[in-house]
Amino acid sequence: MKLNLIQQTHSLIFSVSLLFSVSVLAHGPVGHNNQSEMTSAEIKKIDAKNGTITLKHEEIKSLNMPSMTMVFSVKDKTQLENLNKGDTIWFLVDQRLNIIQIEKKQ
Repeated sequence: MKLNLIQQTHSLIFSVSLLFSVSVLAHGPVGHNNQSEMTSAEIKKIDAKNGTITLKHEEIKSLNMPSMTMVFSVKDKTQLENLNKGDTIWFLVDQRLNIIQIEKKQ
C-alpha cells in the first residue's frame, strides 16, 4: 500500500512537470516576449501625463479578448516616448490589461 502511494505521488509530480515543460515550449519561457505573443494595434490617442494609450487592437489571444478600441495603462510611462497617434505597434499586456511591452512596427 505504501509503495503504491509513493508511485502515485511520483507519477503526479512527473505529470505536473511534463505539463509545465509543454507549456514553456508552447509559449516560451516566463518573461520571454516575442511577436507571436504580441498583439497588433493602431494608436488612437496618447496621454503621457496619465500613462495611458488608446489602441484599436486586434484580438488579444492570450486573454481571449476580441478586436476593439480601448484605453490601456502602461507600466512605464517612458514606453510612450517616440510614439505618435496613427503609429502601428506590437504590444503585450498582463492579466490586468497593463501594457508591459510596446514595439513600433517597422
